[in-house]
Amino acid sequence: MISIIDKHAPIVSKEITLRPNTEWHTEELRDAKRNCRKTERRMRKTNLTVHQQIHRDACVHANKLLIRCKKEHYSTKVEEAEHDQKQLFRLSKRIMGEKQETILPSHKDEKDLANKFCQFFMNKIETIRANLSASNKSSITMCDIMKSDEKFNEFAHLQCHPFVIFLTHLFCSMAGNWTVCGVCDFRNINKASIVWCSECDEGLCGECSEQHGAVKSSRNHSVISVTENQKLPSNVLEIAQTCQKHKEHYQTFCKKHDCPCCRRCVIETHNECKDLIAIDDIVQNVKSSSAFFEVEQTLVQMLKNVRRIRNDRTENLKCLLDQRVKIERDIKQTRKLINDHLDKIQDNTIKELYANEENESKRIKLLLCEIEDIEKGISDLQGNQNNIRQHASELQTFLALKHIEKEVSDKAECIQSVLENEDMKIKTLALEVNKDVQNICRADCFGSISVESKSCKVVIDSYKNKEAQMMVPSLISKCIDDIKLSNKMQIYLQSALNVRGCAILPNGKMMYCDYYKGKLIGLKSNGTHEFEIQLDTHAFDLAYFERESSIAVSSGYGSNVIHIIDPNSRTTKRTIQSSEYPYGIALNKTVLVYCKSGKGIMEVQLNGESEKALVQFNMPPYSYVAVHGDNIYYTNRDNHSVTCYDIHGNLKWEFKDTQNLQYPQGISVDNNGNVYVVSMDTNSVVIITLMESVARQYCPLVMALVIRVQCISNQQVTSC
Repeated sequence: MISIIDKHAPIVSKEITLRPNTEWHTEELRDAKRNCRKTERRMRKTNLTVHQQIHRDACVHANKLLIRCKKEHYSTKVEEAEHDQKQLFRLSKRIMGEKQETILPSHKDEKDLANKFCQFFMNKIETIRANLSASNKSSITMCDIMKSDEKFNEFAHLQCHPFVIFLTHLFCSMAGNWTVCGVCDFRNINKASIVWCSECDEGLCGECSEQHGAVKSSRNHSVISVTENQKLPSNVLEIAQTCQKHKEHYQTFCKKHDCPCCRRCVIETHNECKDLIAIDDIVQNVKSSSAFFEVEQTLVQMLKNVRRIRNDRTENLKCLLDQRVKIERDIKQTRKLINDHLDKIQDNTIKELYANEENESKRIKLLLCEIEDIEKGISDLQGNQNNIRQHASELQTFLALKHIEKEVSDKAECIQSVLENEDMKIKTLALEVNKDVQNICRADCFGSISVESKSCKVVIDSYKNKEAQMMVPSLISKCIDDIKLSNKMQIYLQSALNVRGCAILPNGKMMYCDYYKGKLIGLKSNGTHEFEIQLDTHAFDLAYFERESSIAVSSGYGSNVIHIIDPNSRTTKRTIQSSEYPYGIALNKTVLVYCKSGKGIMEVQLNGESEKALVQFNMPPYSYVAVHGDNIYYTNRDNHSVTCYDIHGNLKWEFKDTQNLQYPQGISVDNNGNVYVVSMDTNSVVIITLMESVARQYCPLVMALVIRVQCISNQQVTSC
């Protein structure tokens, strides 16, 4: 059975070369190569010129795409290895095709070379260990160094010469005189110092330190250990503590010339100076002086400023990187959209070309079939004519001649009709390139990259400015007895049904919320009507943030939406979704603070992201909120109160006076920290301020000023 199979179906061996995909091979490149093979098969099948051109264009596109993918791949590799020089050189050698050759010493046997290499390092380690053991057994002196070195053998007899000993001692003192006791060194005794006297400017051993403390002239000198003296900065150690001109100790300090003086300096140059202070009095408690503290705090503040600048530049660097990545991604995306669109219109144009060519070819082929029939009929007539000439009689020829003439005339008419046929016109195919496509080829750049410069946001704090601010205490609140409201303007909103929120823009214009009708009413600074913006929800309260020149409007009951509206274009820029009904709303620097029904006081970014709860409790509906500094104020209509929290959610105080404050609604805070609350049921504005205690601390005690307002309708607004 096996022999029969081998005879009729023998085993065929075939070598297949496995070519794994390269690193830069992408799906787009694979599709381009697949398209090349597809166009090649169609070209070989039809052998048409148009199919040859399509195959040639596909090959050119695939080759360009291959070069681009390879370039992008290696560009990415180079960018990744930008800060790794080793990886960068390795990559460059790989791109250049350089192969790393292993350089070894000349050898005959690799095993013998490895053994020699191992023995070399073993001997080296043993030598190091032997030298370390020898150095631990005895101390090494200058003479020992000279003996151990062969270069000094010829000078060995000079090692005990007095001059050599003097040089050795001089070199040791130059290396650091703080290690040697100055008193003992003066007596040619070599002792290590233990403490350092900054006034004597020399080190002292233990015995000399005791004598130094017992002598009357030096018993008041302050000494520190040598190790602590080493910790002082080098520029401090270099400061001379004695007069360099007269070599005497400083005794006084001249405020006029801002310099220390010795006894002789006072006589020679500062005899007429009056502001002379004893040096001992001025240096006493200098470490706890305000000048020392000011320098210390200035350094702390400078360090904070430097770190702030560094963080700002780091953020700018990261921002540049993110913008570069985003712009690069946008460029590639735009390029892909252009390529896809060009491929689409190219396919449509080629399909139209094939359809026109096929239609015209079909009509020409039908005409050719008709011409072939005419040609066959004429050939038959010619054959009959020859047969008649050879075999027919004269009578037969005469009788047949009339019939032949008629057929010839019919054929001539057929030929004439063919010539007059529309299909006899010479048909050609032409392409008129769209002007928009030609304009793409004329574009000299993809776009322009510009660098915009904005003012730096870093604010440098100065300790001296802070100190000046601390020296002049600021009043937290203006006395409410001095506050007097006067009627400045009455505004009639004819179309409004229920006015809830209001805001005054920096340009003096006013905005009001019509709650039931769900619209914003814009007024000019003189109170005249300017525009209205209709919303698809209720409009409860609003807050203006100047950074984006936009208005945030809360929907209140019925919708869980906060609208961000552009008052200039009068359109909704975006909406922020909330899980519960949002009521009162305010701006705290760059974030929104609003009352969330049943949840508490919430904080949300202007883009609607990262919402967090500042104060969590069962927030009643129709509550208003205001922010001033680090304080948050909100109204509670259920218990007729106004409550103050700090920015971290800690309760600071609560005001409740049912006689004057009933059903509180709108709330605002002035620059002095006074809180203004609208009491709806009593038709009044209640002003709340903090009271200062006897200990000059601002306690959470409140007092209020009630200002009655004449009852007005929802269509009438009074401005004070």
